[in-house]
Amino acid sequence: MKKILNILFLLILYIHGFSQISKISGYIKDSASLKAISNVNILIEGSHIACKTDDSGFFSLKNTMSKPKLIISHLNYKKQYIVINKPDKEIQVLLSPQITELNPITICSDPIINITKKLPVYVIDYLIIGNKILLLAYNHKKLNDTRLFLIDDEAKILLDKKIESARELYKDCFGDIYYLNKKEAVKIEINTDEIAFSDTIPRTDFDETIKAIDFKIDDNVYFHTYHYQMLIQKLHYINLYDEEKEKQTILTFADSNKIDIFEREYNVFFYTRKAKFYGLSVTTVYNNLNVFRSCQPLDWVDKHGRFSPISIQMQKIKDEIFVLNTVTNTMESFDKEGKLLIKRKADFLTDKHYKEKILKSEDDEKLYAVFMDAALIQLKEIDLKTGVIVKQIKIPDFPYIEQIKVANNQVYFLYKRKINEELKQLYTMPLG
Repeated sequence: MKKILNILFLLILYIHGFSQISKISGYIKDSASLKAISNVNILIEGSHIACKTDDSGFFSLKNTMSKPKLIISHLNYKKQYIVINKPDKEIQVLLSPQITELNPITICSDPIINITKKLPVYVIDYLIIGNKILLLAYNHKKLNDTRLFLIDDEAKILLDKKIESARELYKDCFGDIYYLNKKEAVKIEINTDEIAFSDTIPRTDFDETIKAIDFKIDDNVYFHTYHYQMLIQKLHYINLYDEEKEKQTILTFADSNKIDIFEREYNVFFYTRKAKFYGLSVTTVYNNLNVFRSCQPLDWVDKHGRFSPISIQMQKIKDEIFVLNTVTNTMESFDKEGKLLIKRKADFLTDKHYKEKILKSEDDEKLYAVFMDAALIQLKEIDLKTGVIVKQIKIPDFPYIEQIKVANNQVYFLYKRKINEELKQLYTMPLG
């Protein structure tokens, strides 16, 4: 009898244990891109039960514990611990990338070369064209003799062309080059044996169309606009083959904290107090509140302080749109339709010396953030995958540097001795 009872007791324990078996399953994804992560390790803490995710990020394992705790780990992601309160319910886990902070390499500024030192010119502006440089300059240092010079990397003059006064060179997203003055934009054609001009566009039309384009990807041209006291910034594109030229808005960035403060101050009561003076009803004010806010004049202190404009820097690298978002202090990458591909923390955006400006190398491969501390300017190369600084390039303690460009593994810039001086020279230094 005792033997039978023991068998029944063991059977009850077995049945009870069997009834506690449950299944834990779900998907593991990247928190920024929401893409599936394969080969993620999932272990039930305090047991030997484990598995890995497949190519779709899916995992499944059996559990016999009450409120099991999962340990989820992957070499490229931060470890995560999750307590399962409801087994047999499929879960979704988002992992944050494991970013390793590297000490950035600092590139010294020697040697620095004055490219135009031996040329009888003072430079107004310049463009890098392959391994050649197009200069807009005063010939023989005379302010009434403006010319275009094409020089090689040894500063030998290959071509030159006298023009009327101009203040700027501009290369558009289609690769066309212009010189600009107050009245017009003149298209430049560089041939084997001469510099010629092929088209002239009124300056106002040029600024509103060609110069307003930020970049081009495939058949789309992209441009940004500001709204609502410049506290909202939007990115749009127009397809070149769309006969209607319909504008598509793909990205919108807003400084919600500043907007909240602005709307609390300039609320319906603020405008209704002024409504009688303008002969407006309270209903009219209420129905047009956003119009009044958009047109609200702000003094200099507010424009440069608590309601300073949003400044989201955007650049195209290959076929992706990289955004340095100073509202969220993140670096974000989007495809040409505005779909988020990657989002990374970019702590350098909080540095008080960051000038809210980024440069793209001429080879369309790298991004550099511009920093300035007193007269010292630094370019800091941004790792496009992690958002961290990997290299620092210190430009010498030259007080008035303009037009910094990165090309051919060199940094180029214009330098002048006095803030209002017209007489500038072109310098270069190696990236290292």
